[in-house]
Amino acid sequence: MMSFARNTPLLPGESVMSWVARIARDETGVGPFEFLNLIELSRKDVLEATRECLGRLSELTGVRSARIGEGAYLREGEQFYSHRGPTFHAEFVGRERTTYCPGCLLDDRMADGPSRGRRIGRVNWQFGPVRTCRIHRMPLVRTMSAVYADRFQDMERVAPNDERLLRSSRPHSLARSTR
Repeated sequence: MMSFARNTPLLPGESVMSWVARIARDETGVGPFEFLNLIELSRKDVLEATRECLGRLSELTGVRSARIGEGAYLREGEQFYSHRGPTFHAEFVGRERTTYCPGCLLDDRMADGPSRGRRIGRVNWQFGPVRTCRIHRMPLVRTMSAVYADRFQDMERVAPNDERLLRSSRPHSLARSTR
């Protein structure tokens, strides 16, 4: 049996979708959707973090299902989800949009950092009420997903290039003074 994630740990705060995308690129050299086909998991199962998905990822990576579940919203009935214990209404989960902090994504590019230069999506960015990055104290960027595949939140694909991220991460006063 194949074993994945030997060199791609699930980082604190990272979403399951982001982790799957990093495993795909770092350990198999393919994109996340091709990787899901390889391991026989559907995109929907990963987006929904179904029990089957968590079990399959645990089996393939050796990471406990409960730990993997910390990087997702777990369905608790028709209209409710939970995340690390608390239950909340589905309207608080923003899967129809891409959300990120430009500063965090630029920090992710550091080759000697925890993500080894790969951008990671954070699970807390998807909460509707969360509007500001707690690390960089800047507003999160939100855009509507153009296609269903954007809901996977693969930051290597859905976020702008580093140059645009750098421009959008400048303090507002600096950005105005350099125009």
